[in-house]
Amino acid sequence: MIEILDELDKAVEANKREKAKAEATLKVKLDEIKAKIDPFAREAEKNLTDILEITPRCRKVIAKARDAGFGSDQVVGTQIGQLQAMINNAGFLQKYLKDFAELSADKLLLESGEFDHNAPMRFFAYFSSRFMCGNGCHRAMERAIEQIEYRVSQLVGSRRWNEQTTGGGKVVTPVTTTVTTPIAKADTPEVAVLSDLDRD
Repeated sequence: MIEILDELDKAVEANKREKAKAEATLKVKLDEIKAKIDPFAREAEKNLTDILEITPRCRKVIAKARDAGFGSDQVVGTQIGQLQAMINNAGFLQKYLKDFAELSADKLLLESGEFDHNAPMRFFAYFSSRFMCGNGCHRAMERAIEQIEYRVSQLVGSRRWNEQTTGGGKVVTPVTTTVTTPIAKADTPEVAVLSDLDRD
């Protein structure tokens, strides 16, 4: 009886050693996967910070353009849609970064308990591609703001010209095919900007 108990004790200890060894191996595998994904995560964190930093300015520009009645303009509406999509990317990045931080060794196992040899490539592809959703957003958001501000300056100018020449009535919307930052000329009339809307 004593001999059987001794053998059982040895089997328990051996099982513990095998389990500890397997857990250590999994941790090494997990660390290797995270090391490969980490550069993408760091870039995503930087992009997230940049997006959150410019978001209040974007929301202010969007609100002013809409309050002034220019939200339905094709150019303004398109740029507003793009801004909102990039603002939403912040929420996606936060979720992906949270999921990456919570990635644990048990996620590398099959239902049978064996190591999933496809897990490293699967997780690398998943996170690296999703972290890229914030790439270039900050600069694109700045450009969208510039596009909205310039287009609004055209619309405000048209509105004021209409009021001065016709005494009000229907506003003639200027047609534009390309929105670019205007180059000031000596004989160019003063161009209104979004801040001018505060005085209306």
